[in-house]
Amino acid sequence: MRNHKAWWIGPAVLLAWSVGGTAMAQEKQVPAKGAVAPEATVSKIAREIDPGERLALQQQQLAAKYQRFEEVLLRVAELAASEDPDRAALLRRTVARSKEDMIGLQLGELVELLKSNRLAKAVKNQDALHNDLARLLELLLSEDRHKKLDERKARVKEWIKQVNKLIKQQRAVQGSTESGGDTTRNADLQAKLADRTGDLSGEMRSANEEAKQAEGETGEGEKSSAEGEPSEPEGDDAKKPTGDGKSSDASGDGEKKSDTGDSESSDAGDASKKGSPSPGQSGGQPSPGGDSQDQQDSRPSDPVQQRLEAARQQMRKAQDRLEKALREEAVEEQEAALLALEQAKAELEKILRQLREEEIKRMLGALESRFREMLDLQMAIHEDTIRLDNVPRDQWRRDEEIQAGRLGSREFEIVTDADKTLALLRDDGTAVALPEAIRQMREDMRQVGTRLAETKVAEITQGIEEDIITALEEIIAALEKAQQDLESKQQQPPRQGQPSDPPLVDQLAELKMIRALQMRVNRRTVRFSRIVDGEGAASPDLLEALEELSERERRIYRVTHDIVVGRPEGS
Repeated sequence: MRNHKAWWIGPAVLLAWSVGGTAMAQEKQVPAKGAVAPEATVSKIAREIDPGERLALQQQQLAAKYQRFEEVLLRVAELAASEDPDRAALLRRTVARSKEDMIGLQLGELVELLKSNRLAKAVKNQDALHNDLARLLELLLSEDRHKKLDERKARVKEWIKQVNKLIKQQRAVQGSTESGGDTTRNADLQAKLADRTGDLSGEMRSANEEAKQAEGETGEGEKSSAEGEPSEPEGDDAKKPTGDGKSSDASGDGEKKSDTGDSESSDAGDASKKGSPSPGQSGGQPSPGGDSQDQQDSRPSDPVQQRLEAARQQMRKAQDRLEKALREEAVEEQEAALLALEQAKAELEKILRQLREEEIKRMLGALESRFREMLDLQMAIHEDTIRLDNVPRDQWRRDEEIQAGRLGSREFEIVTDADKTLALLRDDGTAVALPEAIRQMREDMRQVGTRLAETKVAEITQGIEEDIITALEEIIAALEKAQQDLESKQQQPPRQGQPSDPPLVDQLAELKMIRALQMRVNRRTVRFSRIVDGEGAASPDLLEALEELSERERRIYRVTHDIVVGRPEGS
């Protein structure tokens, strides 16, 4: 795996270097004719020719590098296929995207434009090429970004758990204070709770700074408000409170210093002004002179840390009131602290929802790409099956039998892709009908592969192949609709009570998938009924197919029941 990682980094670095190249020498593939001069030869010749020809030579050299880059990607994909199939699939998708965008052709055209001194047209084409390469680089980096998303989601979930614990403990202290509990003991408990709140804020600050450093100079660490719109979470970790890192050492000062005193009231009041005026704020006044501005500048810009810092300061005030046996005033400060903790939790849930939406967007795109590849392969197999069936059986030779066997092997390759996709959906665990649709489609693929291996290419095999093609088209349509719905939802402000961990596809899409499964069963029932009315009524293959169809109907019922009662896949 270590060697695979090294091979993986090399192509990505080469592409990143290409994307950042000069405006007049941006990348793409070798022209079909003519060998590319070696670098040393280009450098030597460049001094003896005019600028236009020099640019053409440099562009040709970049085209050759890009051609080698594509070849390296395919070789690495082959080597990684057995140990890391997901990475291999990503590399193949990258090469497929490159071919789809005709990057090699664009590079060849640039060479010809530069040779003919059509510089204005060359610059325009280079701009378009740069954009295509940037999208290609984003696709290559998506694997690492997916891992980062998983890590960030796990971290935010852990923080939500810790904030929930703080809320529970704060309510307990407040309840004891209201019911006349010992003020000295409650003051000690409140002090410990304030320390824990400060520790959590410090943990977030450290994680934010590490995330910012990890971004390095990738261009994604843009300085932006941590309270950005939910529609813009993807590809910009630094925009979120968990990855901002802009709090610097200020929040640390707020955690370890200014534990008591009225000088905190200005800071606490300002920090809670964003939708959280608290009943305990009226007691403090801003410090005279520049102190108030200094405290304002030292506040963390991360909204979650702001809420936690406000909560910690209110806890310190409550501690001070309890030490002075001012029970009613202490309850007010505790209520304000509780409100700030609830707001911190809401901010974290918003971040988790943004991360989940980005994860869903990437997963839907990857799934659609996989299913499109499977559809292309299945349609090619179906066409070859029909071609073989058109050959009269008494004219079959060894070649036809070999071709049928090869078709069966190709079908089982699609089965392997379906297995990997199904495992991905099981790991996600939020969809119910979609995994069932893939499971049934995979069973059809297995049946087709077996029948083709047995040289059975007639009506039943072709009918099952048509069902597979229909299923793939329906799944792709559902994924496209899910991506459109997600895009629309991200452009709208979040609604109250919106889940922080939404499912991969919504319930309406799941119900449509169930309808498609049922219609497929109906169509196959009609097809089998025609066979039953004919000569094949007692065929063992038909009896087995009818039994399998009955089992599918039972599974559709179970999936529908699971959606109704809200039980997720795999439970």
